[in-house]
Amino acid sequence: IFEDEASLDESNFDPDDEYDDDGNSAKYRIDVGRGGKNAILYLNDIEKDPEYRSWPTSMQQMFYSSQFGGAPTVRRNLFTLLIVIDPASNTHHPAVDVAAQLLNSQFPLRLGVLIVDNYDVSNGTPSAPFTWNRGERPFHSRDSFLLMQHITKKYGGIAAVSCLLRVLNDTSDLEEKLSVGDYIGMHVALLAAMNVIGSGREDLVQKEMEDLLKAGESEGLGSKANDSKKEPKYENAVQFALDKMIHPGMSFLNGIPLPESNDMRSFGMGVNDILQYEQRHIMELAMKGVITDTAPRSVYATILSGDHLFKQFHPLLRESNKEYLLLGSKSDESSLIFTSSDAVLNCDIDAIFVVEGVFDLDNADGVEAALSFLDVIISPPETWHDSKAVSAAFRIHHFATPTKPTSLVLSNLFCHASSFDVADIKAVTAALYKQADNEDVRGVIEVIKKITTLKKDVNDQIVQLVGKREICPPANARKSPSTEQKNFYTANGRVYVPYGNPSISAVDIKMIINLEMHRANAMTKLLLPHLLPPSFVATGEVAHFDSRLIHNAVGKSLTILNEIMSTSNSKSKNVSSEISRN
Repeated sequence: IFEDEASLDESNFDPDDEYDDDGNSAKYRIDVGRGGKNAILYLNDIEKDPEYRSWPTSMQQMFYSSQFGGAPTVRRNLFTLLIVIDPASNTHHPAVDVAAQLLNSQFPLRLGVLIVDNYDVSNGTPSAPFTWNRGERPFHSRDSFLLMQHITKKYGGIAAVSCLLRVLNDTSDLEEKLSVGDYIGMHVALLAAMNVIGSGREDLVQKEMEDLLKAGESEGLGSKANDSKKEPKYENAVQFALDKMIHPGMSFLNGIPLPESNDMRSFGMGVNDILQYEQRHIMELAMKGVITDTAPRSVYATILSGDHLFKQFHPLLRESNKEYLLLGSKSDESSLIFTSSDAVLNCDIDAIFVVEGVFDLDNADGVEAALSFLDVIISPPETWHDSKAVSAAFRIHHFATPTKPTSLVLSNLFCHASSFDVADIKAVTAALYKQADNEDVRGVIEVIKKITTLKKDVNDQIVQLVGKREICPPANARKSPSTEQKNFYTANGRVYVPYGNPSISAVDIKMIINLEMHRANAMTKLLLPHLLPPSFVATGEVAHFDSRLIHNAVGKSLTILNEIMSTSNSKSKNVSSEISRN
């Protein structure tokens, strides 16, 4: 696609990559297809649009063409490119150039666009429609959405694609936004130049589009057709972007994220690599009979499946380097917290995880993050992984040695967390969060005594514990995360630092578990048979105490292994010494 092609060097090789059935390094995909019916505008359809009637319908002919260096031209939607754009930003999107080149070369590409305003996605809600103001106000991405939808339905996909590509190209270098009236005029002029609308009808078409945008901004959001649940709406587009964690500037080929780079050479190399990979993948599916001249009905749905498919484009997937940390080498099983479903191990477990939160308990933000972590533990999802049985234990660390009475008490409580119900731990944490200005431990204890939701024996046990004024060891990582944050999380050592708000959600934890599943599954199956107590033979289950010991052992072993495998050779000896100390 790009003239300046170069092969990717070995620095792009990740030793932790998984492989597909044919031994090729597998690329992950984002499911940007499902749920997008009422949000994404698909501008063309290779299988249905009349413009593609002359294309061959035989996959065999496509094979012949490809063997001799031609495009894999066939009347099937073999490739779907989704471009997330904010036309009103006047920003050039390089994936638009990719789409133009592929379509011009008769590449079987279905083009979808998710048109959303950058501000609306960042703000988490669509902007309210603007007043018309005689068409003199700046155009908004909502206007572009409605125009593309209208042109596709009335004048066809080819006209819509041509308008989109040309208008985006012509407006990308403008210093100021066009007025909505001028923006409509650009589309009308292009349709006239393509002879899509008859000579002399420009004014009528202009008025028709103006009326459309005026109606689209009314309280009813336009015609009944646009109010139908089956019709894409701008509001749905914004919600889809939020649900999938995507934003303008991103693009996906059959779900594989294209590079986000201002360096065109780097972008071109990345795109070429993905195109070559995906063409091989499609050819392999065709050779195996998965894709034929008539089946499956949706090639896109078939491709968006498997273990390397993720429901969201989570920030963890965009990390250039994985980071692993061993936390609290002196921490033992007494600090582990379980959900009710994970308290007992059984023989069906595929992978063990220890998920740890590190918080600056001297700071209100750190305590808030700890509360959100406890909320996830109290109300976990039904499963932590879609296909593997996971048993997870949780642990909370103080980032550093406590300097305040409240943080000292909380640190000691978390250090002995396995002795208490997680709901009681949260009740104490929430109460102390509201009374964080106590000047001594006695004042903190008085706050705990007044918590009415705690049973008396539990309250007495907690008071006795925190009254000892022990100093529980802090996280004590050999290094901080590269971001130097004081609030972060790990899963079997894999670091996750949330962007902006330090709180975590079940979605975040599920993503870390998904990314670390391959090694966790292998190591759990290797280690678990050697750690199971004799009682397991008789009952098939592991008691709560033994379960804590096993989770702690497997979690630390996996963390040390992950660190060793992610650390350079010059540092691996220092990391390896942890094995003897643990």
